[in-house]
Amino acid sequence: MADKRVLILGLVVLAMCCLIVAGCGSKETAAPAETAEPAEPAPFVKMGPEDAVVKLVAFYPEDEGHKFIVDYLKEFAEAHPDSVSLAAVDFRTPAGYEVWQQTGLGCAGVLVNGETDWEVETDGKTEKVSFTKRMGVLWTKEDFEQVVNKLLGEAGASEPAAD
Repeated sequence: MADKRVLILGLVVLAMCCLIVAGCGSKETAAPAETAEPAEPAPFVKMGPEDAVVKLVAFYPEDEGHKFIVDYLKEFAEAHPDSVSLAAVDFRTPAGYEVWQQTGLGCAGVLVNGETDWEVETDGKTEKVSFTKRMGVLWTKEDFEQVVNKLLGEAGASEPAAD
């Protein structure tokens, strides 16, 4: 019985890896529009103060497969209205694609104050985490909240990140 569970778990992990690679390696991303100057993308979500302590820019397709990530980030920003801003950009649009390319991202991801790569502490050990691709596979809510808590604490913000 345990062997079946291990096999099923292995197959699920393999399927998830294939979906991640296929989704990020796809050549179906919209090509950038031919313009003299990069256009400003119209985020499908924009909230929070311009001078926020923590500025989040999420590059995800505006579709059902990525909605849960953007919904989580929206809820998080709503819970921290004075210190967190969020812009969610669909990188499949021509303007969104141009801005996304300038970030150097190879797939979807969240920039936290302009960076995707951060260090978190897990079980007393410092580990690197990258807020790229899908939440729940390569990074967790706990990783994200640990980074934001640190930034808010360093800035003396009065609203700590909550679950």
